[in-house]
Amino acid sequence: MINTLRDLNMVSIPESIASGTPVITNLLPASADYIAREKLGVAKDHWDEYDIMEVIDNNPLYVRNCLDYRDRLSNHYSAQKITDIFTEFFPDR
Repeated sequence: MINTLRDLNMVSIPESIASGTPVITNLLPASADYIAREKLGVAKDHWDEYDIMEVIDNNPLYVRNCLDYRDRLSNHYSAQKITDIFTEFFPDR
């Protein structure tokens, strides 16, 4: 957990997910939407001890989701997505 008022280098969130560690964060980081959508932890403002207990009680689910999602955080995945989009819109190239 990053305990700062501001963290302008949010490398800790993808590092946490990539290592299979669920995240608890507010809605400020741009990654908050996919954390909530993919169930990689809790992303909400004013989270509390009940949210921490949620992650603890359902840790196997959150860990599995993080491990399943981590490849999408790689440079290789991003490059492949760009190639796929280009190929979709320009199939003759």
